[in-house]
Amino acid sequence: MTPPNPAAVATLLDQLRKHLENELVVQKKLLVIAEQMSPRLMSGDAKGVAALVTQQEEPAREAARLGSIRTRLAHALATVLHLEGEVTLSKVLALAPAAIRVELERLRQEVVQVCQRLGRQSERNLVVTRQGLAMIRDVLGEAMGAKPMVAYDRRGLVGAPTAPRGAVVNIRF
Repeated sequence: MTPPNPAAVATLLDQLRKHLENELVVQKKLLVIAEQMSPRLMSGDAKGVAALVTQQEEPAREAARLGSIRTRLAHALATVLHLEGEVTLSKVLALAPAAIRVELERLRQEVVQVCQRLGRQSERNLVVTRQGLAMIRDVLGEAMGAKPMVAYDRRGLVGAPTAPRGAVVNIRF
């Protein structure tokens, strides 16, 4: 087996470093938007939520694009470094020269931490949204005398049908 080309490895690792820096910036933008979304969801600020949804579209597309580029860079590095088996960024970085490995590992860890925070915040936002929708469904069901329906429970799973309790509003004229 021929030894890895040091110039190719250095070039790819530098590209990976720049890429991880860009990915970190984009993920942080998404985290800020998700954190701003929470109070707007809780207060029922539909216009604010709509504005934030619009704001997050471009960074979300960019994050997806950067994720595929990261995968391609990892595969390119795995090829140059003669890495066998499943290709992960951690495995690739383990074979990188020590001079740049520490910086790349730090960046990788930061991206992972921001993504984990983003995931937790998104879950909280989802719970608030589900609770709000469930409340609206319940209020409308009570007001309209809705038929028994299958409802979501607090975990977002389908629960047992609920019986109607009678109409508060008579919509027939």
